[in-house]
Amino acid sequence: MSNSSKENLLNFRNPRSAGILVFYAGRPQPGVLVYNNRTRESATSDEKGRYTIAVRKNDILVFEKSGFENAHKKVGTMPTVNVALTTKN
Repeated sequence: MSNSSKENLLNFRNPRSAGILVFYAGRPQPGVLVYNNRTRESATSDEKGRYTIAVRKNDILVFEKSGFENAHKKVGTMPTVNVALTTKN
């Protein structure tokens, strides 16, 4: 990735994509609903636990899947956000 591409990725005046890995017990989790709390845009993780969604700095991403606790992650300055799910008690 060129330096200008990295700069554009981290330019929060414009939406960017966050690459997300969703795990449980060290394994990728497909079928996790992820939505941006600000825009209500949503995506679903693929078979490798990955997805892409438009975000801005300080947006909150919400992760939902049946049988698991909902997770909330604040978007920072990095282009990736990883989350580990926990089962409901």
